[in-house]
Amino acid sequence: MKLFTFKKKDTPPRTVVPDRKQLTRILGFAPRNVGIYCLAFIDPALHDANDPERIHTNDRLEFLGDSLLGTVVANWLYHQYPNLSVGKLAAEKSSIVSRTVSNIVAKELGIDSLLLCKPNSPLNKDSAGNALEALIGAIYLDRGGSYVERFILKKVLPIYNRIANENSAIVVNYKGEVQIWADRRNLTLHYTTEKAHKGFTSVLYIESKAIAKGFGRTKKDAEQDAARLAAGQLKGVLTK
Repeated sequence: MKLFTFKKKDTPPRTVVPDRKQLTRILGFAPRNVGIYCLAFIDPALHDANDPERIHTNDRLEFLGDSLLGTVVANWLYHQYPNLSVGKLAAEKSSIVSRTVSNIVAKELGIDSLLLCKPNSPLNKDSAGNALEALIGAIYLDRGGSYVERFILKKVLPIYNRIANENSAIVVNYKGEVQIWADRRNLTLHYTTEKAHKGFTSVLYIESKAIAKGFGRTKKDAEQDAARLAAGQLKGVLTK
């Protein structure tokens, strides 16, 4: 089945139109304006500033969707767990909105089958999760906040809950775990995060010692990756 058709206009940019039936199945409701969803499935790696008809990508929608996802999840946690401390609420929120979980949710919903990305790109491993956040941004522009909340509560959270029950290791919030580890020992940690080619690099320091260097498409992803790499080393390194 052909999922996309390219429509060439007299002026750039080129766009792609997702298959309406498959999009409706993913969303759980019929979109009003399919055109708003065009960019949600186009990975930024396809952007070429030297192409006069360059394809616009989902990075701006991802920025919007990331904020919306965090807001809806925070609101849900606040009301779902009235006795949970702020620290535990923050850790749970970080687990739900993590890139690992977003990638799994996106693939289970079939978002990866609609995704247009650059072959063999090192960032492809997170493309599906990024597209999920971009899709949330598109939902907001198309149908508003109530539909965003509906999508997250009905589509995203049930998959997360199942993942957490089946394999809790998948939803580990490494950044939160490392912070707790340091706090218990009265140690300070910080991240030095810088722009890199096609993403960010982040170095995790505990006190003044560099522990691990991570990489990710966003600052948040890079810091989480650094924390993940550090998690297995911390006891050995810090007890020396």
